[in-house]
Amino acid sequence: MEGDQLKPALDGCFRRVTNGNATERDYDILQGTATLYANLYIKPVEETKPTEVTVLSGSFPLEGLVTVEQVATFLGIKPNTVFQRVRKGEIPQPVKKEPRCTRWDAREIRESEENRKREEAA
Repeated sequence: MEGDQLKPALDGCFRRVTNGNATERDYDILQGTATLYANLYIKPVEETKPTEVTVLSGSFPLEGLVTVEQVATFLGIKPNTVFQRVRKGEIPQPVKKEPRCTRWDAREIRESEENRKREEAA
């Protein structure tokens, strides 16, 4: 199929899937397209040592409220460890928005981490 014919064909597949009228061939086409794009555009990740943690600090907000998962990713630890460090006083206390809604102030987490790194360096 040529490039100019591919988009209308995929649009038709998506429309039928969304409307619940998809055929098995529609699903096969979509899966094949996804696989093709994955093979073209997704580069393999270099292997890292199991003890290394890659922290995407650029994705951690500068301010606002963040979840335990975001805090854990930013600090390179597991969510359970976040709560352990809160109990030890190493991480600021969370804000309880509702009984099952625990959030942290992103600015406080950043400041806490910067202070911890400064203390380690000293």
